[in-house]
Amino acid sequence: MDKNKIELHSPTKILRKYTFLFAKVLRDLRISPDALIAGRLLIFGLGSAYLFYIGTYVSNMLAVLFLFTNFFLGLIGEDLARNFNLKTKLSEFLDANSHYFINSIIIISITIYMFQVEHPLRFIGLFAFFGHSFSVKIFTFLKSTFLISVISENAKMEKFFLQNKPDLISMLLKELMIPKNFVFFLFSSIRYHLILGALLGIMPIMILLYAIMINFQWLTLVVALIYYYKFYNTEKRIIFFKALKALEVKDK
Repeated sequence: MDKNKIELHSPTKILRKYTFLFAKVLRDLRISPDALIAGRLLIFGLGSAYLFYIGTYVSNMLAVLFLFTNFFLGLIGEDLARNFNLKTKLSEFLDANSHYFINSIIIISITIYMFQVEHPLRFIGLFAFFGHSFSVKIFTFLKSTFLISVISENAKMEKFFLQNKPDLISMLLKELMIPKNFVFFLFSSIRYHLILGALLGIMPIMILLYAIMINFQWLTLVVALIYYYKFYNTEKRIIFFKALKALEVKDK
């Protein structure tokens, strides 16, 4: 199994039918992945953040459209880099980290808007930003220490769980770390919170739900990691910890 293969959630599966064709056109036009990433970040990434800052129903819907376009162009960029040997270190770095940057700017923009209109839930934006920032740090640690990525297939982890009957705690921790279940994936992704918030006109409430979920996610994983490092030698019944031990990078 290709270690660089991107895990395909249902919306991505549909879009993948078309992205290769667009990537081929961009290749013929000599547009590099670096140029595509820079363009989509500046226009659609920052553009969506500004539209969320305006805060009206129409601007929020336009912001969601910008986010969808940015996401679609991101898939095209992946195909352009992977299938036509145009991958560069810059494009790899930007592609891996751009969504963290965009999500942070969007949360800040919505928070500023809520403070401007003195919304009762305005401080929730800070709570969401706090949770998002810590979540990024936790997943960066998981990637460097256990080679576990939120966007890649994590074949070794999946194989370990298939070969060992997982307990309930292990299944919960695994879903929090690399969501497979649609419900876990939905509520841990800010993208879907923003879409529902824009469609239903309840953006502050959806930011509140995202803040609760993302903080629950990173706090639970931190507690699990502390437990792993402190008690692994005496507690070996939990399959999740056995998987971490098997995946842990020995020489970093």
